[in-house]
Amino acid sequence: MRFTLILLFAVISVGSSFAAAADSTNDVRCLVALSRLAEVNEQTRQLSDQAVQTTMLLGTMYYMGKLEGRDPRLNVESAMVEQAGRMNLQQLQSEFMRCGGELQSVGKKWDEIGQNLVRRGQELQKQQQKDAPAAPPK
Repeated sequence: MRFTLILLFAVISVGSSFAAAADSTNDVRCLVALSRLAEVNEQTRQLSDQAVQTTMLLGTMYYMGKLEGRDPRLNVESAMVEQAGRMNLQQLQSEFMRCGGELQSVGKKWDEIGQNLVRRGQELQKQQQKDAPAAPPK
């Protein structure tokens, strides 16, 4: 019984490690795609220069944060070089779609959070004004 539990924990641990490695690889591939966005956009002109710069900055911060949070010891530079060498143009375009979709989803979530915080702040301010004692007459 004890051996079975140890084996089960080992299998779960290995499975978790493979999943984390796959997640890291996907995030590194997004960084590679982001690093090539300006170059590809020069040819397609689908985005404004400002949109490219904003996407590259926010996307890089997002994916670097994911990677750093998952494994601070990961050598991101080496991982990017390795993945860039494995990606052809078709794979790069596929990564633009996948990573762009993820960034859009996260961006919508951030927008909703921002709107909710503004609304809650306004409600709190109204409540504080309502609860504040009236100023004595002069």
